[in-house]
Amino acid sequence: MFLRQALPRAPDAGYDTNRSGAPSSCFEGTRVEILQSVMAWLERPVMDVSKPIYWVNGLAGIGKSTIARTVAEQVNSLALPMASFFFVRHNDALSNGKLFVTSIAFRLAEMFPGFMESVSNVLKADGTLPSKSLDTQFTKLFFQPLQSLALNQSLVLVVDALDECDPKDAQTILNNVVSHCARIPVLRILIMSRPENHITSVFNRANNVEKVVLHDIESDVVAQDIQHYLECQLKSIREQDEFLTIPPSWPSPVDLKALVDKAGRLFIWAATALKFIGDTHILNPEGQLQIILNRSVSSQRPYAELDELYHMVLSKGLSNPDCLLDFRLVLATVVLLRNPMSLQTLSKFLQIPNIRNLLVHIQSIIPLPQDPEGIVEIYHQLKFIILPSLTSSLIAVGVMMIGSEWMWQGVKGRCHSTAWSS
Repeated sequence: MFLRQALPRAPDAGYDTNRSGAPSSCFEGTRVEILQSVMAWLERPVMDVSKPIYWVNGLAGIGKSTIARTVAEQVNSLALPMASFFFVRHNDALSNGKLFVTSIAFRLAEMFPGFMESVSNVLKADGTLPSKSLDTQFTKLFFQPLQSLALNQSLVLVVDALDECDPKDAQTILNNVVSHCARIPVLRILIMSRPENHITSVFNRANNVEKVVLHDIESDVVAQDIQHYLECQLKSIREQDEFLTIPPSWPSPVDLKALVDKAGRLFIWAATALKFIGDTHILNPEGQLQIILNRSVSSQRPYAELDELYHMVLSKGLSNPDCLLDFRLVLATVVLLRNPMSLQTLSKFLQIPNIRNLLVHIQSIIPLPQDPEGIVEIYHQLKFIILPSLTSSLIAVGVMMIGSEWMWQGVKGRCHSTAWSS
C-alpha cells in the first residue's frame, strides 16, 4: 500500500491500542453525567456547526484519558466513523505533534476510499508533504481531502492529552481545528487536556467550543463515583480465592468513607490504592488497607495524598535493605527514561540480574511484565504527575535524587562499562 510508505505515523496512537500503560475505560456506573453530556453533543444534527469542538480539561490524574477512551468506545459502538490520537509525553512517537496529521490521515484513508485517493494524489505530486509544516499538512492531508467526501453522518476525532506534546505543535493543531473545522460541517472533535496556558489561550479566543472543567464538577458527584468504584473493586478483591477468610463486611463503611476522602477528586489515587491493597505478592488486603488509612497528611497541596501514597508504597517496597543502591538505581532509570526498556534490556543495561525481585512489591506503581521482553514503565496515568509528585516521594524515602551528580554518574558508569547491543 502506497500510503504505508508515504505517510509516517505514530504506532499505537489509537484509543484501542494494546500498548502497555494505555488508559482503561471508565468503570461502569461512573462518570455518567460527563459521558452523557459528550454523547448528547455528538448526537446533535449533523449540520449543526455551532459547537463542533468539545474540550474537556482537568487536573492531572482526574480521569480524562479514561473518559476519552470510553467515549471512543461508545462512538465505535454507534458505527460512526472515527479517528483518535492519544498523546503520551514519555514516548517519542506519541508525544510528537508532527505525526498527528499524518497518523489521522492514514486512519481516515483506511475508512474512506475517496480520502485515500485524494491523499495519495497529493503525496505523489509532493512526497515531502509529511515533512512540511503542520499548517500545510492540515490543508493538504486533512481538510482538502475531507471536503471531497460526501458524508451524511458525524465524523469524530478524539484527541487525548494534547498537553503532552510540544506546546507550539499543540497550538498549531488547535488553531487549525478551531479556525477551519466549519469547512467540514460533519466534523466533531473531542479534545482532552490539562488547562495549560498555551491551550487555554487558544480556546478562550474561540466561540465554537463546548467546554467542561472536570475539577469543577460538584465534589459530591465525584465522591459518589469514586465510592462506587472503590466499593466494587474492593468487593472483587475480597471474593478472590486467595482471600476467602476476609469477612463479607470488609471494608467497614467508616474505612470506605476514609478511602474516598483520601482520594478527593483523583481517580488515579483510588486506582493506585487498590493495586496496593490487592497486591497478590503480599496477600494481605486488610493489612494493606490499614497501612493506607493510618498514614496522615498535614499538607493542603493538591497532590499531598498522592505524594503520601507513593511514599508509603516505596517505603514498604524494599524487603532487603542491602539492595537499596540497586533499588534506587532501577527506579531512577525507569522514571527518567523517555522510552521504556524491556525487563531483560534494563537488567543488562544496569547489570542488575534480579530486577523483578527488586520491584515485585511496588507493582501498584510500576507493573512488571510476565515476558522478559515486556517493557517496564510507570502506569501511564501516573506520568501526568510523576516528576513533581513521585519524585518527591522517592527523595523522601532516600531512594534517589533526580538530576543529582550521583544519578548521572550511576547511569553513565553503566553505559561505559556495559558492552551490549540492542
